[in-house]
Amino acid sequence: MPAPFPYNAISGVANDPAESEAENLVAQYSWLARWSDEMNTDIDLDYKKLAQFAFHCRKFKVWYDALQARGAANIGDQIEGAFLRRKMKWGNRAAMNSDLTAIYDAAGAIYVWIVANMQEARSYTTAQFDANFENQTDVPVKVIKSAAVAIRIQQFRGLFS
Repeated sequence: MPAPFPYNAISGVANDPAESEAENLVAQYSWLARWSDEMNTDIDLDYKKLAQFAFHCRKFKVWYDALQARGAANIGDQIEGAFLRRKMKWGNRAAMNSDLTAIYDAAGAIYVWIVANMQEARSYTTAQFDANFENQTDVPVKVIKSAAVAIRIQQFRGLFS
């Protein structure tokens, strides 16, 4: 039996932008899980990690919003498929949607809180961070983790199993 021909390899057929948007959503989801997990267990607070976390919070919202704006019936299929390719599966689509909405809301809230309250890390959370991302060094900028930050990070980390 011959292998199936890819739909997007036919001349004139446009790729579905929701596919790449869903892949980007999953990538941001993975970064949020990673950074919240690492910062939750770190004794000190690394401002650069916090800035990365804030960056990915904002990007998660960007890709989530892009997919929601499409409003197409296959968006759930695209999102679920992108997660399945990364070996992540929910019990049902309603649970996936509920969890992603909770992460979306929490990402927005913690991003706003970081920008408003973490003045020392603020320079890493603005558009300047995006523009200079490649120029950032791996040298951590560590300070004592305050209870306010620790609680927020722990709550965010609790969104992932």
